[in-house]
Amino acid sequence: MLSRFKILYDVPIDVGSYIKYKEQVPRRVGFGEVVGIYGNNINKRYEIINLDKRLRCIVDMNHNYKRRSIHSKYCKHVDIRSTILQKKHFEIGDVVCHKRFGLKKYGVIISFHHPDEIFSENITGEHNGTDLIDCVEIEPRCLVRVRDKDNEVVRFTCKKKHLKLCEVDMWSEKGVIIK
Repeated sequence: MLSRFKILYDVPIDVGSYIKYKEQVPRRVGFGEVVGIYGNNINKRYEIINLDKRLRCIVDMNHNYKRRSIHSKYCKHVDIRSTILQKKHFEIGDVVCHKRFGLKKYGVIISFHHPDEIFSENITGEHNGTDLIDCVEIEPRCLVRVRDKDNEVVRFTCKKKHLKLCEVDMWSEKGVIIK
């Protein structure tokens, strides 16, 4: 797990930074978040809380955080944005672009539902990876909902792999632009 982290050499370690460490006496490699720094430049030590591979704190049997005090020469600052954090994180209200079969349409996410037409267990308003995504189609130039012949709102359902998150620039000189 620790080999896939990108090491940040030129960024100093501060409180809140994520580091990987190597202990000498019990040969142990770990990962954690810095919660305290003490000592001077020669004997600088970091107090860290151990984290698992899903960035959750490891606790002992008394529900206390597992902490370590590690010397600075055994620590390396790592970048978690490039490896652990999700790249596509869909929430209700996001503007998305649906590309499939050479067609492109824009929409706003309104809900998530399970592929078996069962109610979703998703109560947080975020995509959980298994649900299908329901969207309302919008016009890319004015962000108005598209309507069909019967004056009903046009909806479409798709999977995560066909969607791309878009940014909306409301204050452009040319008008509303979806990037």
